[in-house]
Amino acid sequence: MNTEARLLCSDNVHRWFKIRSVVNFGTDGKIRGIVGSITNAEAESGNEDVLKFKDSNDQLTGVFNRESFEARAERELSEASGGSLYALYLIDIDNFKNINDTFGHVIGDKIIGEVAKKIGLIFSEKDCIGRVGGDGFAVLLLLSPDSIKTGLRIVADKASRLCKEADGIYSDGMKSVRVTLSVGVSCFPQDGINYGELRRRADAALYAAKHSGKNQSCIYHEEGAGDSLVL
Repeated sequence: MNTEARLLCSDNVHRWFKIRSVVNFGTDGKIRGIVGSITNAEAESGNEDVLKFKDSNDQLTGVFNRESFEARAERELSEASGGSLYALYLIDIDNFKNINDTFGHVIGDKIIGEVAKKIGLIFSEKDCIGRVGGDGFAVLLLLSPDSIKTGLRIVADKASRLCKEADGIYSDGMKSVRVTLSVGVSCFPQDGINYGELRRRADAALYAAKHSGKNQSCIYHEEGAGDSLVL
């Protein structure tokens, strides 16, 4: 037998249980006994949700892992409707090797977790946030602005806020280090119509931000036949 039943529990609450049983027969063909189990189906369902979360999310920060982030970003962009504006942010912690060398990987992981929390405060639940490298994050922002100009202003404001919110001194009481971010941004559809194109251009913007002194954001856009980067 393999079935489910709703049973009244000792705390006077009805819950769904999975009931499985097998009949054991003797050599004479007579029933010798029944072996079975009763398990809480609701608890099992909860465990499945936990496993799914672990498969798709980064264990250190709780945001999407790289594979899940990229799959969702590709799906969202392929289904984008007219009038929607997407922005892809690539975010790196500046001089992270120096942070690990100074404090060790345990503190380095803690700083990565703190940065993830600050990123989460700037974006909403409908936005997609992922950890796409050791100290690298990505965000896919969805906007439905009244105009492209308004949307790009919001995009730039969030990029600036990322740098300002993260900028701070971390100290363990003996040593201290300044934590800052560099951010590169590209926008859909003007900078690309799929994730690959947006990723390449956001990466170019991130490179420009890094090589212009770090602790700043850079937004990619095209003017005429040439490429342009705005810090």
